[in-house]
Amino acid sequence: MGDRDASALKDVTGDVFRSTDYVYNFTSVNTRKSASDQRVFLEMLQNERNRIDDMRTETEESQIQAEFRQKKEKQEAEAALKTSKKRARRLKKKQMKGKKKSKGAAASNPAEPLKGGDLAKEGPKNTEEQAETDS
Repeated sequence: MGDRDASALKDVTGDVFRSTDYVYNFTSVNTRKSASDQRVFLEMLQNERNRIDDMRTETEESQIQAEFRQKKEKQEAEAALKTSKKRARRLKKKQMKGKKKSKGAAASNPAEPLKGGDLAKEGPKNTEEQAETDS
């Protein structure tokens, strides 16, 4: 009966071994060892398996979080680009409206002289030319 229990534990530990990423040499497992030694060995393997599963879970979670962060940053960048394009369009429209208004205001009030009077139309004269014509 003792041999039968030991072989059953060896099979169970073999199943645990195949589910882990680490390579254990089960040829060194002696079926003549006591059942308590094999249970300790089984617990050790189970703990290792749980640790590996936890590491995988943490890695998967961090990858998911990283992907989520990347998607969020991409969406924020696209939103910022859209708003900057809209803002540029609005500024351009305001500038175009401002130019039209300034031209329209001067044309609608021809009675008002331009700033500087006739000099603005003809341009400033050279002071030397003025001195020659005066003398």
